[in-house]
Amino acid sequence: MIGTYLLHYKLLKKIGEGGQGEVYQAEDTRLRRIVAIKILPAELVADEKTRKRFLREAQLASALDHPNICTVYEINEDRGLHFIVMQYLEGKRLKQMVRGRPLDMESTLSIAVQLADALAAAHERGVIHRDVKATNVIVNERGQAKILDFGLAKATAKNIGDESVMELTQAGVPFGTAGYMSPEQARGGTIDARSDIFSLGIVIYEMAAGRLPFQGKSTVDVMHAIMHEPLPPLSSINPAVPERLQSILEKATAKDVAARYQTMREFQADLKQLLRAVQMQTGQPLTDDSLLPMVTPRHERSNWLTGGVVGRLISRLRGTPDRTPISQTNTPPSALPSRPTGAPQPAEPPPAEKKPDDIADKGQALRDSMPSSWRTSDKRSIAILPFRNLSGDPQTDFYSFSLADSVITELAGLKSIVVRPSSYMAKYQGRDLDPIYVGNELQVDAVMTSAYVKSGQRMRVTPQLIDVHTGEILWSDKIDLDAQDIITLQDTLAQKICEELRVRISQTEQERIAKPTTRNAEAFEYYLRGRNQLQRFRQTMLKDDFSAATEMFENALACDPNFALAHSGMGLCYVEYVLKGIGGALYFERAAERFRQALALDDSLIEPQINMVYYYLLKGEKVRAREQVRRMLAIAPNDPAAHNTAAYLHRWDGLYGPALAEYEACLRLDPTDVVRVSYNRARIALYQGHYEEALEHLEAALFIEPNHPFATMVLGQVLYYQGRHEESARTFRELFERNPDLHGFRPIYGLGFVIEGQPDRARALINDAVREIANADGDAAYWLATLYAALGDDEDALYWLRRAIALGNENYPWFISNPDWARLRENPAFRAIMEPVRQSWEQLMQPFISPPPSPPPSAGDNVVA
Repeated sequence: MIGTYLLHYKLLKKIGEGGQGEVYQAEDTRLRRIVAIKILPAELVADEKTRKRFLREAQLASALDHPNICTVYEINEDRGLHFIVMQYLEGKRLKQMVRGRPLDMESTLSIAVQLADALAAAHERGVIHRDVKATNVIVNERGQAKILDFGLAKATAKNIGDESVMELTQAGVPFGTAGYMSPEQARGGTIDARSDIFSLGIVIYEMAAGRLPFQGKSTVDVMHAIMHEPLPPLSSINPAVPERLQSILEKATAKDVAARYQTMREFQADLKQLLRAVQMQTGQPLTDDSLLPMVTPRHERSNWLTGGVVGRLISRLRGTPDRTPISQTNTPPSALPSRPTGAPQPAEPPPAEKKPDDIADKGQALRDSMPSSWRTSDKRSIAILPFRNLSGDPQTDFYSFSLADSVITELAGLKSIVVRPSSYMAKYQGRDLDPIYVGNELQVDAVMTSAYVKSGQRMRVTPQLIDVHTGEILWSDKIDLDAQDIITLQDTLAQKICEELRVRISQTEQERIAKPTTRNAEAFEYYLRGRNQLQRFRQTMLKDDFSAATEMFENALACDPNFALAHSGMGLCYVEYVLKGIGGALYFERAAERFRQALALDDSLIEPQINMVYYYLLKGEKVRAREQVRRMLAIAPNDPAAHNTAAYLHRWDGLYGPALAEYEACLRLDPTDVVRVSYNRARIALYQGHYEEALEHLEAALFIEPNHPFATMVLGQVLYYQGRHEESARTFRELFERNPDLHGFRPIYGLGFVIEGQPDRARALINDAVREIANADGDAAYWLATLYAALGDDEDALYWLRRAIALGNENYPWFISNPDWARLRENPAFRAIMEPVRQSWEQLMQPFISPPPSPPPSAGDNVVA
């Protein structure tokens, strides 16, 4: 039918098809506009009741004039074809937009409020939709939602006097769509406006969770769940959902219609109130009550899990009471069972969280919740927000993070000013926020916001420096640049910030700021692209992002071979590739070469000096690695990376107290580093046998980054050593589905197969990539050794244990308490390997005045190591 006409409408293309007919995009040749035409199937036109329902749909919909309801222009017939002419809508079906992933809370509530307003307007005109579902909603790029298909709409008798209209749906027959229908619809009973309230509640649940709440293998199963099962808790699927939304949806979807909201306006009022609370919390401008909110639709930023063991575990852990801090001692567990079994005892529910009575108190609540180290500094503090791209060109988006990162890097080297780290600023990228709110959230004295427009070789940057306490604009400017000037932009901004904040800088610091990193503008642009991609790789751990980052740094060095920062950036990429469990020793060699070149060009760079520690470990130069860390802590005491590396070494030395102290220092200097610090604290708790404590640390990490590979890996380990093998296996399966290249984690996964009596499946996981990574990383080498020990392959187990120790992993307390090594404890070769490790551990522990553990017990003892 494409190209043919219905009256004066030319059919252009088919855009939909369903049980109620085909939908085409068409051109209205009279009014010169694009419309949508719905044609009733020919076989149904002969049926009188169907034809009446078709006409009723158009009549009811055309009577509804609302910005969130698809407009009906006319009803007509041509050559025996009955059709409705409707508004043509640009956008996506809500079902397509969700695609199994939760929308973020502001998007969810914005759409929900609009739909509630549209349905309330319909109800007030006596019209009930009866088929509210995600495929009957279209949302455009601006976030405007429109309801389609009043095909099952019902008019109440008081509004339409023709009783025949009331009889068009057969009594006792379910109508609507399984999964969205109300219990009374599922039973084929009488319905009213409260049925639409139930269905809208299901749609909102789907937006917040990424899936429908009631599911089953068949329609009958789904309908049974709708009628009898409670609404599943949203927090078990998406921990970002406010508890208030759960209570709202439970009321909206109550089985008993009398227990539901009685009008759509009541439902909408509660949704609006929650939306305003969310906007207040995120710093968005509050929506006027008289306006319907629209925000650009986006998925949950942190990629919350839409199911799986991690989401369920987080939900369960949210109810655990506070625990005392993790022990700072280094004594290994004195009595671990050889294979812990059974789930932990249920925890008592925590006391109810005290919340501000007035939403206006939220700002103070945020300030009170900030780490005290952020509020007690006597130095001036500042946050540099990601630059906003006003040109709309996605090819220049990389400037947003990387230019802010460059300014932060310049300021971070000054002793008289405290600047919030780049990692924390990344969460604000792409968001237009109130700088005063952000400043209060970050507890800083000043915030710099900047926007840019790039056209060809020209760029205009418009920075503003704002005093958070007074709201005064301390400085603003319009800076026009060409490609060559971009090199000095961060220097200009850093100097101006220091002037306006009256920060004193030494002559040496002044010279360092003024010293150009490169004189080649093209090299500098490639470097900025590389830093942006490196940040992405750290978040995604995807090979494509790693390759893109190294390519950008290579391009920078091709333009300027003496660009020290580009050499350092390349080296950091290689180090991250190994530490993330993807690459082997070759990448450490490449990293060392890049770091040496960077330091030869600029020996003041801290980044390459810190990361040379990992190369020394690869070469078995543990003493030199420790010396390098001590030197870095003296040179850069305020650098979180130096403290993280120190914690890394302490953990490998079995010095748990000092390691935890360094992780605490990391958080003081970079409060955004919660994920890495939390899963490393969980590792130490695991070594000590404090499994519940480990799970609490993991809750903190996974609540922020639910898919974080390392946090998920540690979770799988903890579950395994708790004896929760099925949950552990599911955790690892989900991990490898998302991250198939993390070969270094395979041996830990294999331990579960050994327990299940499937040694061949465990051995199949050990491939060349696993061995390559284990040959370069002390953790991976120990994991591989442990799998061989569990398999009974003693020679291989001891070989890889020696390799782990040679790489610097000398975690003696864990080595002698790990249950997987119980059988080998009395092996003379194992004891010979452990003896020098024990002596080294006791020597290192002397300054911390902590009693050493007893030597490995004899075979007759009950302790399992």
